[in-house]
Amino acid sequence: MTVLITCRTGKVKSPDCIPVSVRVLNESNMPSFKDALINTDWSKVTYYCQLNSPDFAYKEFINEFGLLYDHCFPVKTLSVNKKSPKHPWMTKLLIYATLFVKKTAHK
Repeated sequence: MTVLITCRTGKVKSPDCIPVSVRVLNESNMPSFKDALINTDWSKVTYYCQLNSPDFAYKEFINEFGLLYDHCFPVKTLSVNKKSPKHPWMTKLLIYATLFVKKTAHK
């Protein structure tokens, strides 16, 4: 007698799903981003401005801003059904937005 046991150890993804990376910007994480901007030490940016080095000031600003942005709005990967768009103009972002609105409307 042969016995076959199948164990699933994790989430099995459907072959019809595609991963979509998005950042969620909403009213719940926006205040933390504003607070982080206010509480950041911008002295390096002002230092380069005083030295009349706009390139260095801009580079420093973008680095600091990018770190805060990545921290407050992390990238999330979602699985979206390939078969869900009924129209060829539906992009991955539009599909996500539609699913997000539907999900939040039911709460």
